Amino acid sequence: MANLSTTYVGLKLKNPIIVSSAGITGTAELIKRAADNGAGAVVMKSLGDRTWTSPRFAVLHDPASDQTTFYSVEGHSKLGDQGYADQVAKAKASVDIPVIASITSMNDALWTQRAQLMEQAGADALELDISCPHGAHMLIGKDTLAEIGRVTELVKSAIHIPVIPKLTPQASDPIAVALDAQAHHADAIVMFNRFTGLDVDIRAQAPILHGGYAGHGGAWAIRYVMRWISEVYPKLKIPIASSGGIASAEDVVKMLLVGATTVQTCTAVILNGYGIVNTLVRGLEKYMDEMGHATIDEFRGRATERLQGAATVDRTRKFMAAINAELCTACAQCELVCIYDAPKPTDLGAYAIDPVRCSGCGLCAYLCATEAITISEVK
Repeated sequence: MANLSTTYVGLKLKNPIIVSSAGITGTAELIKRAADNGAGAVVMKSLGDRTWTSPRFAVLHDPASDQTTFYSVEGHSKLGDQGYADQVAKAKASVDIPVIASITSMNDALWTQRAQLMEQAGADALELDISCPHGAHMLIGKDTLAEIGRVTELVKSAIHIPVIPKLTPQASDPIAVALDAQAHHADAIVMFNRFTGLDVDIRAQAPILHGGYAGHGGAWAIRYVMRWISEVYPKLKIPIASSGGIASAEDVVKMLLVGATTVQTCTAVILNGYGIVNTLVRGLEKYMDEMGHATIDEFRGRATERLQGAATVDRTRKFMAAINAELCTACAQCELVCIYDAPKPTDLGAYAIDPVRCSGCGLCAYLCATEAITISEVK
């Protein structure tokens, strides 16, 4: 059986899946639910100065793309500094997995005060929430790059537990932000917080929910996160916790393959309940058994190692589509989307590919509802 154990900032995790900071980890009781459902660690809801609005959640569906976005403006923990610390201590006494506290502030004295309070409460590590998509750091135009490095070094000088800044996906150069965090002695980084977004009610002609900007994310975000982890992983000496876009065990595997040490999940738990964590863990275990991997280290970063640059991609290979007439329903979707006019109707009530016109782009195969189209290399 595969060994899912992972070491992250010196902490021993039974698996790499971390339930990330949100209302779902806001109390010791909720942290225990995450632990009971198989989480390798949890990050507690961030302690800060802006508490919740109501209503604060929306689930947005885009019929055209069949995608779902989780849109929210949850704010910070309502527990207060000491109440939050008490919950950290209570969580530590009730679970056997690492409990990572999360704090934010606009005040240097509060950064260090809260960090020291979390360490005294028994937190195993500390995330720095300098990138909340609807928080003050993102909305008042601060220099996020400078702030992440500066605050990381400030907090590191005040405590002895690991310090992990959570990066924004909205930096112009995430590589520079990650390297700057490392240069200021971060023990790891989280890539990423959610995007800052806006949705509008076209009948009310006004922003939805609270009337302002919100965080938004969903399964669609995974490719952006993987793109930047794959860039940062070879350049960084500290661990990367991925965050954003996790909806399945396959997504967890993808994050590990591009170089993540741990994989955080939030929206999946909010929309599906804590049981999804166990589904992710079991799915990862199944993948490793099928692939013959005894440990995660055997395949972590492998996809990044095989990543082709623009200058090295083989542009000489030729592919062509073929249609299985027995599976084809003559829906004409392939004909509709093909700008090369390669799919043609036949007298048999199906479509066939004109080999002279087909460019092998692969689009028709992805859009065929009956999987009648295959793409093969022409030798």
